[in-house]
Amino acid sequence: MITPDLIINILLILTVAWGLGSLFSRFGLPVMLGELLAGVLLGPPLLGVVTSSPSLELIAEWGIFFVMFYTGMEMDPKKLLEQIWPSLAVALGGFVLPFVLGYFTTRLFGGTIYQSLFVGMGVSITAIAVQSVILHQMKINRTPLGHIVIGAAIADDILSLIALSVLLGLAKTGTVKSAEVSLIVVKVAGFFGLTILLGHYVIPKFTARLMTGRERGSPLP
Repeated sequence: MITPDLIINILLILTVAWGLGSLFSRFGLPVMLGELLAGVLLGPPLLGVVTSSPSLELIAEWGIFFVMFYTGMEMDPKKLLEQIWPSLAVALGGFVLPFVLGYFTTRLFGGTIYQSLFVGMGVSITAIAVQSVILHQMKINRTPLGHIVIGAAIADDILSLIALSVLLGLAKTGTVKSAEVSLIVVKVAGFFGLTILLGHYVIPKFTARLMTGRERGSPLP
């Protein structure tokens, strides 16, 4: 529901995010870093000027969706698969090292085993939407390095989903339900498999017909 408070919050977020993003850009840094800092400043961590609401959360979710959609359209599935082994190596290191450090740091400060596991889980999860925007802003999203980073982020998120399901099972029942873990793996694999197939076979044909129609100056059949 659109309310005066929602409009004020959106205008405030956009203004501060644009200002800090421009400031970071002047120093040769990604604009996304300034936008993230704007969220930290305005949100509960510091000033608490902007409070969460269902409408604001919905807008944020749609923003993430369109960012990921645009990133997927910019990526080449063939080149992404060509970098699969470097991506998996980066993902494994980017998941295991933060997880281990988060676990032992929490244990060092007196946390329980489950608390330490969940903290390690939290610090090992990547923000793929943030990474994709930064890569695009730095104009390296179509380079081999960009495909490795995105591939590693995808693999990291898959590992995180599996690990999270295992931890939730341990925390609730003390056991790991292999059927639920297997179902998550199948769903994730099916989603990415379908996405790659659509991006490789369906979308190129559609865009080719669209460009042909534009060149002829006639509407699509």
